[in-house]
Amino acid sequence: MIQDTAKWVSAGETCEAPIIFGKLFFTQNVTEAKISICGLGFFELYINGQKISKDILVPAWSDYEPRVNRRIAYPLNDTFNHRVYYMEYTITENLTIGENKIEIWLGNGWYNQHERNAEGDLWYDKPKLAYTVEITDKNGNKSYQYSDENLKWRPSPIYFNNVYFGEKWDYRFENLCDSHPVEVVAKPKAPLIKQTCPPDREIRNIIPEKIYGSGNKAVYDVGENITGYISCKGKGKIIIRYAEEIDKNCELDFLSAGGEGQIQCDEYYTEKERTLKPKFSVKGFRYFEVMGEVSDINVIVVHSDIPVTSYFESGNQILNWLYAAYIRTQLDNMHYGIVSDCPHRERLGYTGDGQITCNAAMLTLGCRDLYKKWIYDIMDCQCPETGHVQHTAPFYGGGGGPGGWGSAVVIVPFQYYMHYGDVDILKECYPYMIKWFYYMQSRMENDLIVAEEKGGWCLGEWCTPKQITIPEPLVNTYYFIKSMKIMLQVGEVIGCDINKKDITDQLVRSMTSIKEMYCKEPALQGSDAFLLDLGIGDERALESLNERYSKTGEYDTGIFGTPILTKVLFENGYADTAFNLLTSRADTSFYNMMKNGATTLWENWDGRESHNHPMFGAVTECLFEYILGIRPLSPGYEKIIIDPKEISGLSWAKGHITVKSGVIQVEYSRGENPFIKVTIPDVEGVIKLKDKLISLKKGENIFTKLD
Repeated sequence: MIQDTAKWVSAGETCEAPIIFGKLFFTQNVTEAKISICGLGFFELYINGQKISKDILVPAWSDYEPRVNRRIAYPLNDTFNHRVYYMEYTITENLTIGENKIEIWLGNGWYNQHERNAEGDLWYDKPKLAYTVEITDKNGNKSYQYSDENLKWRPSPIYFNNVYFGEKWDYRFENLCDSHPVEVVAKPKAPLIKQTCPPDREIRNIIPEKIYGSGNKAVYDVGENITGYISCKGKGKIIIRYAEEIDKNCELDFLSAGGEGQIQCDEYYTEKERTLKPKFSVKGFRYFEVMGEVSDINVIVVHSDIPVTSYFESGNQILNWLYAAYIRTQLDNMHYGIVSDCPHRERLGYTGDGQITCNAAMLTLGCRDLYKKWIYDIMDCQCPETGHVQHTAPFYGGGGGPGGWGSAVVIVPFQYYMHYGDVDILKECYPYMIKWFYYMQSRMENDLIVAEEKGGWCLGEWCTPKQITIPEPLVNTYYFIKSMKIMLQVGEVIGCDINKKDITDQLVRSMTSIKEMYCKEPALQGSDAFLLDLGIGDERALESLNERYSKTGEYDTGIFGTPILTKVLFENGYADTAFNLLTSRADTSFYNMMKNGATTLWENWDGRESHNHPMFGAVTECLFEYILGIRPLSPGYEKIIIDPKEISGLSWAKGHITVKSGVIQVEYSRGENPFIKVTIPDVEGVIKLKDKLISLKKGENIFTKLD
């Protein structure tokens, strides 16, 4: 850990990307050396000229410490909890006996982000760092070396760096030998916690295709929408700009990634040829433009180091595209220890986007440690006095509503528990859930949620294909009811019933009110699916829902209604209608994204704004839970059921997910020689064939009589 003896140091006001350096001394008795280090916003550590670790963009972003006298785009009187993460590295093999040189490059990161202020002025302070080196000798004795006032700093070649706009390098600064004493500054007003969530890393490389060239300007196509940056060799003035789209003349179109006022760009000046790439920023893009003399162009994909632990393929190309596009989109939105809404324009940990996609993410990716960290962000951004949960975590402004966004404090920890069987996370989160419950009660009229913070946002649904018409109180109260049901389950799991009566009484009242208010109203943008998912409605209501969407053949829903509608249809005997919506070729469809060349999911059905938003990808859960039919019967998938829905338009499908015990794999064909093959690890499993439940054995199970 970083001990209190270590001093926090900075280059002061004169440099926003300094190199802070000094000396470490070791003897031949050293058997182990570890460094605990934090550089805010981001840092890279070098010892004797060698970079320590493949980690980049560390430490993880958090709500670092209280902001003082900052302008925020809408009224906010909340207070938060805070934490700062540090990294720990073993450096024994990097040391030599005697004197060693330590260098730390510092970047602004989210700690000193001044350039984009759409949400307000939300920076903290100039970059700073602290470290502790722990040395263990052959007798097991420990000694320590610390960051202190004896360190020096010099300017790096980076004279501008920003998480939204990119970087500017001038290598003439590299030749400056002047060094300056560091300033000792105040340590963060927050606890220091070791980072355990996956850091960002360079994941893979892509060779781009040149699609336009004129003079010293060229435009390239990566072939897919990614997050990362360009590495190249170059000399002189080099400018690289990034975008998701191009126009008919092969000019970059910046609109979907932030517009002309927020262009992602890296600039370099070097008098000799060298390899060029940024250090403290990533971009969201498919196309890029290079101006200058360059060679050896390489596209580097960067995101949190998270494995894909699933697979899906079927006889329908739209479903296959949906799975691949969701995986790419979700990974593109996993950076700095958070799950974001988009990797360019906003880059924020929106609680609404995050809660609606968390089940799909946990089904398909090895993201347990990332979500555990993000759950703490959600709890940290809840006001301890009122219980209000912010729309972004870490808090960085942003719009949303009390239900679809605030319910993240309940839904994400509960999904985490269902996937990983972790009861401790429920115990930690339950007090925050309860505080949010009482906050939501204070937002009610006639037992419906009608308000959030005065002067702020109060969204219900979001990003419907046409103007939002589904009532906001219906959506917000739906999420409150779903969350109350979860809280009652959580209370039973952890053995706490102190608030049970309050929750139960409010649940009954809200169920009654939402039924009386909306059950007889015309169906709007899936409103009846919201009610049916709560258990409000009868067989006639289900038939009406099915009939309407069978007739229209396309979604009219937003980010919340789309997965709710699809799930309700799958769960209630209308799998063909759900399948037809997922594979619709109408204007409002995933096919429309696919046919327009999208490789990641769009923010809006019609392609307006961002082209790399995971929120509509929440329906990817249906590929595994209903089309493959893999569903848990107990937390951690210790008990499972395999129950693929019969779909007349789908002849075959196969895929797998990875759970605590191993891989669960399903493959089936409904052709001339029908079969279903299920392979399970050491879990208790059953398969539903027609109306029969048949026990599964560990390993491979094959069934050829499906009727």
